[in-house]
Amino acid sequence: MIPEMYLILFMLLFNSVPGMVNGGFDKFLNFSTLEANPQLFENSLNNRMFRGYVFWLTLLDSIWQSLVRDTTINTMITIN
Repeated sequence: MIPEMYLILFMLLFNSVPGMVNGGFDKFLNFSTLEANPQLFENSLNNRMFRGYVFWLTLLDSIWQSLVRDTTINTMITIN
């Protein structure tokens, strides 16, 4: 069985570090840059970035992954 400390470190590594890296490389743009380049935010203004089907697809995918993970863990526990 995997010690709980390794599971905690694994979750910490793969859940918090990507967000911190993304936040570290994020840049704020001043108004003149945004005004000169409207294509930078055109997709979000026209609602092309997020659609309803993307939400439902992500929801179904997360349910599927949790079922696979739980089934795998329960199978491993019953084998040992």
